[in-house]
Amino acid sequence: MAEAQQFDLALETDNAMAAAGGSTAGDGLAKIVEEFIAAKAHNPSLPDILPRVITIVKTLPESNNTSIALKKVAVAYAAQGQYDRATKLIQTFEEDFDREDGAQDVAVQFAKLGLYDRALQLAIKAGDYFGPMALIEIASEALKHRDKPKGFGNSCANRLAHRKSKEGCGLRTH
Repeated sequence: MAEAQQFDLALETDNAMAAAGGSTAGDGLAKIVEEFIAAKAHNPSLPDILPRVITIVKTLPESNNTSIALKKVAVAYAAQGQYDRATKLIQTFEEDFDREDGAQDVAVQFAKLGLYDRALQLAIKAGDYFGPMALIEIASEALKHRDKPKGFGNSCANRLAHRKSKEGCGLRTH
């Protein structure tokens, strides 16, 4: 119970700082969510703070870097097994950069959970900058777990080639 009260206090403090004109509320909320993810892994009975974080984020101006907190919430949803919710949350970002960065973060979380197909699907949506990084991190997670799903390497290459051909930037073959 004390752990849950600490999260409540942290959220109230962060919200009060934002109301007083603080500009780091989004970063503070992201840190709270990271700590919540770790605590929830050890104590699954902790009450869920994620809806409250989303409510607080919606009241903050964009200058508070709110997208970083929402990306952490999406990762937390993925860690809790709420895969569709995680994916839908990152799709709500208005900026391509945030949407693609969020896709990378959630893809890596899926890979940590052994959900390589889901991870690869999101890696494709992570764009030209974050996509390759997501693929590397997915492969790294697979190696850590000594997993190599059937056709994993071919699947990565095929998905990238398919995305490039859809964009009209076909891959060269010699």
